[in-house]
Amino acid sequence: MPYEVQIREVGPQTIMSIRAVVPTLEMVKFFDDACNEMRAYVTQIGGRIVGPAMSLWQSEPGLIKDGFDIETCLPVEHPVPSIGRMRCSELPAGVHVFTVHHGPYDDMSNAFDAVWKWIQENDYEMAGPPRDVVLEGPKDTNDPTAYRTEIVFPISARK
Repeated sequence: MPYEVQIREVGPQTIMSIRAVVPTLEMVKFFDDACNEMRAYVTQIGGRIVGPAMSLWQSEPGLIKDGFDIETCLPVEHPVPSIGRMRCSELPAGVHVFTVHHGPYDDMSNAFDAVWKWIQENDYEMAGPPRDVVLEGPKDTNDPTAYRTEIVFPISARK
């Protein structure tokens, strides 16, 4: 599948997140459980979620045997108190390069590869962990071919 890679500037984003080292086979369960836990807390304290859930990939593929250091996040309108394993922080403003993956998660690495190739070919470097933003996923449809996931890399000009 050919990927259209685009570039955009974004402002800072306040997030609620849960970070853990997660076995590869438990990634979807971790993501769902973390999102449910954060949604319940943010709702309980009167906060407001203002965008789709995302995961920040804090480790490179293969660095952790059979797993990843991943941070599952929900954008929130205003900072909220951190509690337990949930942390409130801010993703910085900056330039992002991105594409949209259509379909199941098992071949999503092709989209990451396409964006990484674009970065290398266009004289940029990573400026933070890459992320995937779930635009349409299992909570929205039972059809994995209908999933839409935005693959995003914060970037800066190569020094």
